[in-house]
Amino acid sequence: RSMIFNRWCARTRSDDGAARARRRHREALALVECRALTEAELRARAVVDAMAACEDARASTWDARAIERAIAAPEAQRTFAGAFARESGALVGYAACASDGAFVATVERVCVREEWRGRGVGGAIVRALGETLREREIYDVGVRAPRRLVGFFEALNYDEDESTHMIFARESEEGVV
Repeated sequence: RSMIFNRWCARTRSDDGAARARRRHREALALVECRALTEAELRARAVVDAMAACEDARASTWDARAIERAIAAPEAQRTFAGAFARESGALVGYAACASDGAFVATVERVCVREEWRGRGVGGAIVRALGETLREREIYDVGVRAPRRLVGFFEALNYDEDESTHMIFARESEEGVV
């Protein structure tokens, strides 16, 4: 599902819903520090391993090799944000974003360690990622999300993108891949 960040969101969320979202964000920030990952952190094997540990090994195609490939992209074309537990300093979640380096970015991945899920950490990471993109003057931010996560991104002011969304399918000897 293709969605786009709407900073002028006119969604009619109830006052209770907005207050609940603000409370979850404050609660998450009491537990974790969310910020952009530095180049030095991204080059550290321990950070890559911690990022891979956030993934569900049975269901994810984002293993340590995939994360390393994303990190290897030119700095202007990718942004990572992480959540660090305030007590231990351990990386407990991350978000990855691809960009043209000038105008447009797409959130490609948001992942939180299983034991940290449901506490608002994922939303806090996406907000930190958004702040980093705004600092770089990238305001056209989209996300590719499975249907089950549409509500998560809607709560963060992403709306369904009505533009055409197409994916290239290449032919192989076995058929379309």
